[in-house]
Amino acid sequence: MKKVSMYSSSGLGLPNEMADYITGEDPVCPYLYLWNPADMGSYEIQPCLDGGSEVIVGPPIKFDAENIESWKETFQKRMPVQGQ
Repeated sequence: MKKVSMYSSSGLGLPNEMADYITGEDPVCPYLYLWNPADMGSYEIQPCLDGGSEVIVGPPIKFDAENIESWKETFQKRMPVQGQ
């Protein structure tokens, strides 16, 4: 067992930044979710049991080993990673 298998993380970046961590034999981050900015105009505020509230925006997009490469290219073109 590789050490990577002992730990995993949820997505902490954009698809073009996280692709290397999602693909491979022993991914550190098996998937990540992001919201589609086009859907950010519609939202709903729900009360929470603790008296606070949460904002719910449209359904998120799941990025995983099956689709990360196509999204990686999309984000790379629009949002280049610093230093590249």
